[in-house]
Parts: sequence; C-alpha cells; structure tokens
Amino acid sequence: MNFKKFAVIGAGPVGSIVAAFLAKGGYDVTLCDIIPELVAPATDPGIILEGAENLQQKVTRGITNIDDLAKDPPDVIIITVKATVLHLIASSMQGFYREGMYVVSWQNGIDTELVLAETLEKKAIMRAVVNFGCGLVKPGQVHMAFHHPPHFLQEL
Repeated sequence: MNFKKFAVIGAGPVGSIVAAFLAKGGYDVTLCDIIPELVAPATDPGIILEGAENLQQKVTRGITNIDDLAKDPPDVIIITVKATVLHLIASSMQGFYREGMYVVSWQNGIDTELVLAETLEKKAIMRAVVNFGCGLVKPGQVHMAFHHPPHFLQEL
C-alpha cells in the first residue's frame, strides 16, 4: 500500500506529535480539531516539539470540522482524541468512509479500537501503542518528556 494522505483528528499533544512527524516524513497531513486555536499554529508557524524530540514542522492544512475530510478523503485517519468522544467521531466518519481507508486509534485507553469497529468496517481499524509522554505547552507547542520508539500498530 502506498499511503500519501493522512488526517489526524485531535490537535492536543498526541495529535500534534503524530501530525508533525508525518509531515516531516513528506506526507500530506490534515490536522482536525473543533478548537480553532489548537489547529491554527499547525500551518503557521508549524507545530513545535521540544524536550526528548525537537522539531518545528508545518502540516498541509488545518480544519475544524470533520465533515471537511469528505472533500478530499485521506488514505489513513489517525484518531488522537479522548475516548469519550469516539462514538461521535465514528458516526461523523460514516459520511465519507470508503473501502480501502484505514483508521488508527492512537490514544490511551482500553479497547478504544473496538468502539470504532462498532460503527466502521472492522478490517480497516488498527490500534497504536503510545510510547511517548507529552504535554501541551500552548497551542501548537508540545513538550515531550520521553520518547521510546518503536511505535506499534495492530490490526483487529
């Protein structure tokens, strides 16, 4: 598979880190969050990571409405929001989800991927293990206390 376009839903510390590293890798990255102040710095001046990793990286675009992903659907969607809103995120994705799209649950919590699989196609859902500690310094700036690669993905 040749994935080129990624969407990261959630512009908190975890989502910002994931989006920054994907963008650094040359991928087309859309960062989505309902809070405009969290999304705005991602495109200008770019996401700033400090601490265990140091990086300043712009993403391709920032959006505040998940429905905007329907205009130009990504190959992979990485979800980094709190587990309590997963049902809402999954139901919103039904409008543009398509065969061949992958969805990764990249968050703390137990069985978060199963919540997504209740609404979306089970074979397209994956789970990631978060191997870094982080905190938001301010919108668009994240302190990484530690980073222990590799990061693992698992299919359901």
